[in-house]
Amino acid sequence: MVADIYFEYRSRMNPLTIGFYPALSSRRLLPSPEDPDEYVKDPFTMVPGDYANDHTFQMQMDIESAVTRRRYEIMIGQKCPRMKELDGLEFQKEEVWREDHVLEELKNRDLIRTEGKGE
Repeated sequence: MVADIYFEYRSRMNPLTIGFYPALSSRRLLPSPEDPDEYVKDPFTMVPGDYANDHTFQMQMDIESAVTRRRYEIMIGQKCPRMKELDGLEFQKEEVWREDHVLEELKNRDLIRTEGKGE
């Protein structure tokens, strides 16, 4: 019996993905070691992404950043077919191939093949 293995990959706030996502406005609070009633900000814990906020951000992205982000998402989707979460957001493979101005630009630049959509 083979277990279903799903992957989560988080590279937000990494030099590769700077500009792909809205800035994080909060951090996870952890109990302070000195006083359990106080909390400290943990700089190494990433809060989950917000789909609505991300969607709004994508609509406002410049075309170069949008094209680069979409290529990144397509590549991850092709190389990791069991991807469940990417950079704190639920990974929806069908959304990567949605028909919009970004996908059209990828086609115009010959950066993607649309036959079979990499599946």
